[in-house]
Amino acid sequence: LYLDSRTEYLLLVAIVVSIWLVVFVRHTQHAAVGGAVTKWYLHRNTDRSATRCCGGSAVALGLWHALRYHAGSIAAGSLLITTLKLIRIAFFLLKRTFYQRVSRGLDACGCNGSNRLAAMCLCC
Repeated sequence: LYLDSRTEYLLLVAIVVSIWLVVFVRHTQHAAVGGAVTKWYLHRNTDRSATRCCGGSAVALGLWHALRYHAGSIAAGSLLITTLKLIRIAFFLLKRTFYQRVSRGLDACGCNGSNRLAAMCLCC
């Protein structure tokens, strides 16, 4: 399978956006459930006129509040988590490459032992 550089770039962008979207949806769910529990536990005996927009459902109100008031914070946090996940994946791939080279009897870094500090960090 041959991919030109533009297709490889688009594939990488699609993977990063997919990871970000999954993290964003997961944390929006956490915020919505937190809002629903807060509504149910703290505001049980209040009037129902405040929940007209969502039909009185605590879950729908929690989702509405999460998307209306907290979507930016959730998006920024999701971007940070996605960045850290990509760094983690990069180190995992480096570690796997390092162990494959060592198992084949090659110098791990290709530098004849001059990068022992880097090799030791990858082994941790």
